[in-house]
Amino acid sequence: MNVNPTLQPSRPASLHPGTNGKTPFSVLLDRLLDDQPLRETDAERLMDDILDGALGPERLAAFITALRARPPQADGLAGMALSLRRHARPVERAPGLLLDTCGTGAARLKTFNASTSTAFVVAACGVPVAKHGNRSVTRPSGSSDLLESAGARLDLDPAQAGALLARLGIVVLHAPTHHPSLRHAADVRKALGVRTVFNLLGPLCNPAAPTHQVLGVAEPRLLRPMADALVRLGCDEAYVLHGEPGFDDASPAGLVHTLRVHQGKVGPPRVVTPEEVGIAPCHPDALAPVGKDEAPALARAVLDGRAGPRSDMVAFNAAFALHLAGRSATLADGVRDARAAMDSGRPRALFDAYVAATRGA
Repeated sequence: MNVNPTLQPSRPASLHPGTNGKTPFSVLLDRLLDDQPLRETDAERLMDDILDGALGPERLAAFITALRARPPQADGLAGMALSLRRHARPVERAPGLLLDTCGTGAARLKTFNASTSTAFVVAACGVPVAKHGNRSVTRPSGSSDLLESAGARLDLDPAQAGALLARLGIVVLHAPTHHPSLRHAADVRKALGVRTVFNLLGPLCNPAAPTHQVLGVAEPRLLRPMADALVRLGCDEAYVLHGEPGFDDASPAGLVHTLRVHQGKVGPPRVVTPEEVGIAPCHPDALAPVGKDEAPALARAVLDGRAGPRSDMVAFNAAFALHLAGRSATLADGVRDARAAMDSGRPRALFDAYVAATRGA
């Protein structure tokens, strides 16, 4: 077992906050307010201050607000993610391919637990998955809400999470357990009540350091900066995607805009239609979320392929993951492979086995 080196400190000790060379907070805030980009090293040191509890609520609120007011930049995202990775409780795992299906959330249109269901379909197809997740703020049920309602434990420590991943080929990592330093930002984020840069950072700081990612974004303008941030963080293989008319997943309800990261380089943009991969189009309302108490039953129906457009949406997203991992030759093949797995009952059985295994961890 080993820890992926991308989770280890990326800066020499002489550059840690509090030493010579650190840019004062007032200067950084002034740059942001003047619409200047945040350098990677400055962003990393500033996030260090946040996670160490050294920034203070007033300055943190000013920083979050200033960032929200300008387009996201890859350098700033990568720097903050590096700090989050260093402050995380890392999950030890075997070397080799590991995939995450975490998206940014905060999309204009809300759906059921698509990325979590996708994770179980992909894992049932033999691709190891470490899904980064949390409770939902903007919809009735997030990944952690779904699993908790199904009876799963969320408070798995890193050793238990690593053991579960090795045993079942999947683990869902509850973000607060692995990023305890984020408690210093929790009250300010709650008080502001709007989406912030922390929504974008979640998919970039998975404590198991996945090698492959299918990362959904809430807005088309986020495709390129998130793809570039993944490259800066050492990710070799990823799909970054946005589904029309406002989803942070691939959706049967419209066109899917994608960027592919391959061998550490961002390729040209591509648009995928549901029809070209064998998915029937649907109205966005057919993908609506349900409450936390109803989420487990819906998830099981989705994983069995019995939930109509919702099952189609999961097969669509799983296709990107299976193609990325080299298990399916094309996206259309990926849809067929995902549907075959769902028809076999393996994803639902894996979901139930996972819930039971967390209780016995």
